[in-house]
Amino acid sequence: MKVLKPQCVPNGIREFAYSATGYIVPCCICDNAHHHDKKNDPLHNNLFKEHLHLDNAESLDDIFLSKEWINFVDSLNSYETAPLICKGHCGIEKEIE
Repeated sequence: MKVLKPQCVPNGIREFAYSATGYIVPCCICDNAHHHDKKNDPLHNNLFKEHLHLDNAESLDDIFLSKEWINFVDSLNSYETAPLICKGHCGIEKEIE
């Protein structure tokens, strides 16, 4: 059985990355330059909408409290709902107890 162990939340503290294209992303793996199969990962793609670009946001709260970010973070609650990029990088096998 696969479970999600998000590496963007080590020790319960959320960490972020800044992409070379001007977006805040959950981690460096989510940087759009590294993600090759974008068309099949809408939760990930939504983080790169124009209104979430740092040049277009008045504050970081505008980004982190956006519906796109809230949906992304909520999706990390289970392997089944997580974005494909997170499943591929942070999904681990767990033995059924």
